[in-house]
Amino acid sequence: MMLNLRLAKKKMEKEEGMNHLWIELTHTNNLNENAILRIHLPNGLYRGLNLNGNFETETGEIKLVSRDKDVFIELYTQSRIDCDEALINVELCYQSSHLNWKGIKQDITVRFVDEEDVDDEHIDHQVIERVMKLEINSSSKAGSDSELLVIRPRTYQTRDSEYAYLEKDYRINY
Repeated sequence: MMLNLRLAKKKMEKEEGMNHLWIELTHTNNLNENAILRIHLPNGLYRGLNLNGNFETETGEIKLVSRDKDVFIELYTQSRIDCDEALINVELCYQSSHLNWKGIKQDITVRFVDEEDVDDEHIDHQVIERVMKLEINSSSKAGSDSELLVIRPRTYQTRDSEYAYLEKDYRINY
């Protein structure tokens, strides 16, 4: 089992920057239902939910299943970061075939620069293509008819009672 970590941009903006982390899992045939992925970020760097739609716990652990080959994470900065580079630590914990817990840790360096110092030559186009493909697939799934929720309007029948005339006069049907 191995982890391959790649960033879409080698240099990230210090303030209001955005990046994507591609965590590629290789040799996942040993991976079972008890695999967990943890991502430890430096101060000032934040992440959104994983773009694959995997379940995440309240503590940010990502639950993996055997069919998962990679995970994509959106990274961002909100306020200005004072350091020039930092490490992102990714940890994969899984149960082996002997039901023993094993762990793999790997780091990747992210460099923080001012906005004008970000250039196109340090962009990994393969990561961007994979993220775009993932977003297209998720948007096409969201637009399918099988996930469409239909709410039928409520219908009313007037009753025969001594107050039926009031119901007919004052009911507002939407």
